[in-house]
Amino acid sequence: MTQYIFITNGTGGCGKDTFANFVGEFVSTKKISSVDYVKKIANDCGWDGRKKTEQDRKFLSDLKFLLFEYNDLPFRKVKEQVLNFWAQNRYQVLIIDIREPAEIERAKRLFNAQTILIENNRVARITS
Repeated sequence: MTQYIFITNGTGGCGKDTFANFVGEFVSTKKISSVDYVKKIANDCGWDGRKKTEQDRKFLSDLKFLLFEYNDLPFRKVKEQVLNFWAQNRYQVLIIDIREPAEIERAKRLFNAQTILIENNRVARITS
């Protein structure tokens, strides 16, 4: 089976999950985010995970940056999942949400991925 990796980017609430669900209606699809593991660590720090306030978004962004600077953990976790995707041959499509331009380029190059920008003019843009 031919497998494809797509990197989605877009502001919060623009429809990245909706897009992934739509693709999943046609081909076997797995969706991950470069912030998934960061959220697990944030939960251990007391982050509640149900809110997406500006303070929550800043906390997750700052934590991801610290982990990236310390030992590249967020990207290493994404790479681990990509390797599993390739090895298991269970899904035809892997969609990875990534926001940071440098990280998008790195993943694009290492995983031979295509990028998709999701825009939705009905959603207020997050500026933080």
